[in-house]
Amino acid sequence: MRSLHRAAVILGLLVGAALMFAAPAGAHTGFESSDPADGTSLGEPVGEVNITFSGPAEPAGDGFQVLDGSGDVRAPSSSTSEPMTETTAAPADGTTEPPTQAADEGEVAQSSQLEGFLESEGQSTTATQRLADFGRIVGVLGVLIGLGALAFAAWVLRGERTDTALVLSWVRRGGIAITLGVLIEIAAQANLEAAGAWGDTLTGSSLGAALTSSFGIAALLRIAGGGALLIGTRMITTRARDGEMGSVPVVGLQRELVSAGTDQGAPPDAPPAPVAASADRVWQPVPGSSVALTGVALILMAHVFAGHTVTEGFRPLTGLLDIVHVAAGSVWAGGLVMLIAVSWNRYQDDRDLRTEELAIRFSFVAAVALAAVTIAGVVVAVIILDSVSELSSTPWGRLLVAKVLVAGAAISAGAYNHRFLVSEMTAHPGDEGLIACFRSVVAIEPALLLIVGIVTAFLTGASSS
Repeated sequence: MRSLHRAAVILGLLVGAALMFAAPAGAHTGFESSDPADGTSLGEPVGEVNITFSGPAEPAGDGFQVLDGSGDVRAPSSSTSEPMTETTAAPADGTTEPPTQAADEGEVAQSSQLEGFLESEGQSTTATQRLADFGRIVGVLGVLIGLGALAFAAWVLRGERTDTALVLSWVRRGGIAITLGVLIEIAAQANLEAAGAWGDTLTGSSLGAALTSSFGIAALLRIAGGGALLIGTRMITTRARDGEMGSVPVVGLQRELVSAGTDQGAPPDAPPAPVAASADRVWQPVPGSSVALTGVALILMAHVFAGHTVTEGFRPLTGLLDIVHVAAGSVWAGGLVMLIAVSWNRYQDDRDLRTEELAIRFSFVAAVALAAVTIAGVVVAVIILDSVSELSSTPWGRLLVAKVLVAGAAISAGAYNHRFLVSEMTAHPGDEGLIACFRSVVAIEPALLLIVGIVTAFLTGASSS
């Protein structure tokens, strides 16, 4: 129990550190987009210019000013403001150049042709932004654990019913975390709709505005998905058979080792090959857990309506890549957490850990997931970033660099496990030294990937401009 408490304290410190250092990047209010686009020259006058910022912004001073072709200031004929959006009249000559920087903590946004003076909403906005960041962290970690545990139960786990029950309990916990995180995000978004007035946050107009937006669609999909994981995961197992999904690598390995031992005359005291026990059970996801599988689809579909998928690139393509990235990342990160959880549970119950079997089966699944998450992540980054310089000049780029560095460390640990330790454990089944080394290294990976999940939560809300 002391180890579990220590792990909880460490995770809490990591979340706190991430909130402290990454939140300023995620909370930065910057120019997001405009219609007409920045720098566009039009052949005829336009009726209005729509300017969108990445965070809450309110006009200050004289508000927005429009300059005509001769440089004279002309007051907009009308100006309307929505959360994160300001609409003004266009210059008479039809040329627009929106602000290149929005106000953030006293900064002033200026342009040679269009000047907008913005002021931050102060402590209320900061508190709301931190609340939204915290909600995203809880939700992202819930997705990683919930979806990863479900995949681990379906493709990797083979053991006693207690092992399956443990993993499925983490699926339900993931569903709770997803739902809780979304509710926190909705509260923060409704507060922004209410201009920071917490007394008006839960009014019908504020909640309605939050839930009828693209954000609201994504939030409702995730709530439905989280609830489906919570109530739709059923404990239905059947006796494992050769050829069951997830068992093939171990069965094939066992046959290979037995054949090699027979040909070479293995000594009678040689350690046994990792043979699956005859009483092993495997989880049956269908039809009993069809509701949970539907929840997975809803959670993944939510990413088509949220984040930079909405604003960057060809939406169907970006959405598909985002779904692949999230799904594969969950299989990798959540699977590692389950690998440790099952091993620890067996150790606590004084049962055979059978680490080699878990390692071999998960190694194949993790390799496929890692390839998918890397390819999808690289393509999404190329779509979002206009130039390499944005890796250092934008909040999104800086967070992406941090994410890549931490993920790279996790990949290095995984490569060491896959290329060396798993091979050695295959050649020397039952070697306690190798098993202990494997457990030590594999414990590092999920810790690093949980940090990646926290950074990802900030990436979702960070400005890419």
